[in-house]
Amino acid sequence: MRLIYKAGNLKNQASLDSLTTFNNFKDYKTLKKSNDSTINELYQKGYINLLTQPLKKINENTYTQLIILNKKYNTIELIANPLNTEIDSLIEIALSRKRNQNYIPISDIEKKLNEIHSFIINKGFSFLKIESQLYQPKKGDTLTLYINLSVEGKRKINKIKIKGYEDFPRKYLNRINRQQLLLNNKNLDNITTDIKKIPFIKITKEPEILFKKDSTIVYIYLERKNNNTADGLIGFNNSVNGKLELNGYIDLSLHNNLNKGEKLTIVYRGENEDQTRLDIQTEYPYLFKTNIGVTASLNLLRRDSTYQNSTITTGLFYTINPLTNLGLSYKKTNPLSMK
Repeated sequence: MRLIYKAGNLKNQASLDSLTTFNNFKDYKTLKKSNDSTINELYQKGYINLLTQPLKKINENTYTQLIILNKKYNTIELIANPLNTEIDSLIEIALSRKRNQNYIPISDIEKKLNEIHSFIINKGFSFLKIESQLYQPKKGDTLTLYINLSVEGKRKINKIKIKGYEDFPRKYLNRINRQQLLLNNKNLDNITTDIKKIPFIKITKEPEILFKKDSTIVYIYLERKNNNTADGLIGFNNSVNGKLELNGYIDLSLHNNLNKGEKLTIVYRGENEDQTRLDIQTEYPYLFKTNIGVTASLNLLRRDSTYQNSTITTGLFYTINPLTNLGLSYKKTNPLSMK
């Protein structure tokens, strides 16, 4: 099935031939859909006063479409009318009127409107309404487009709620909740990026937003991830003096088993009578529901039967974000010769 475009005169026919293509269509439905798309594309290119007649059937396989293009406009002067004084300065920035950047190629008008929309949305105005009026011809090939913009006021992220992992340590979110961040895509992306850094959880779906009359709640969907590891091989043998010796190795790491973000690591290395090493480290964040945490470690080292060393470390730390702590520690070492 074939579609032929015709213009009202030879000049328009040459322009029309350069802008349209002739295709074979499997049925009338696809032919009409393509024709509607072509007419809309011509309108977007600046032929806003084009005239058309209904599709005309020539025979079973051929249709014609008459299009009178009329004048082509190439530039749009975009004039915004903010219905809220709150966003007047934002419109000024978005359009850059002082640099005459509100004169836009007509093919870029949709892109520019999307830029204005995104710019204002990212300033926290989640409910933005843009209404365009009719194009008004100006001098030469320029049109003036007036748009009305209205908003309902800035929105902040008042609270973050966790779904799916109800025992998630709430202190991980307190810092974000206290900040009262503007609601925009950048801040939402930063929040999810920070949460993804927490090793014992994973995000199961995109965040959802609940808009209330006087507050905004963001729902984060999480799932607890098993971050424990255990490996080891232990054996027993008798030493030369008849004592029972423990040899082998243990690697144990436990994380968030109490749903508090706590860590416990135990490393043991026993190499017959030559050397034995035991390292125990523990960390407990958000003590008493604050950003302060405690850490402690014990390191024991024994070489054959002549030397023993123990190191004890304790400290306090302040959690800045899931990957950054600032703290102080105290370390005490007790070497002891067994000779």
